[in-house]
Amino acid sequence: MYYKPHLEPLDPEKMTREQSEKLKEHSISQYLRWLNSEPQVNLNDAMMFSIALEHENKKAAFAIISNWIKKNLGIVRNLKEALSPGIKRVLLLCGAGHMPDLKYIMDISPLFCPVSPLTYLKTKGE
Repeated sequence: MYYKPHLEPLDPEKMTREQSEKLKEHSISQYLRWLNSEPQVNLNDAMMFSIALEHENKKAAFAIISNWIKKNLGIVRNLKEALSPGIKRVLLLCGAGHMPDLKYIMDISPLFCPVSPLTYLKTKGE
């Protein structure tokens, strides 16, 4: 394993500005498609882990990550408990930032088969 420091620090304010601009310039469907694209989802996840790993207080850093993972495990657990027998599909709406962890948890669980929302987010002309 090699240490790979960021060439450019992640800037949450810049990311928020970019999201606002995208939302103004595009339809809701196009915006959600962009927000759920792999580069955006990975950027959000990278920001979360970078903040935790670079935090001056190690205990706070561990709390940030462990609470985030615990929250996502709780979402999957609540989803499982909410499903009635015979239900084959469910739509889970959550922030794109949750997607890496939720996808990982659901991929390794024999109970779920997650599907990307990108298939269903059509843009005009498609």
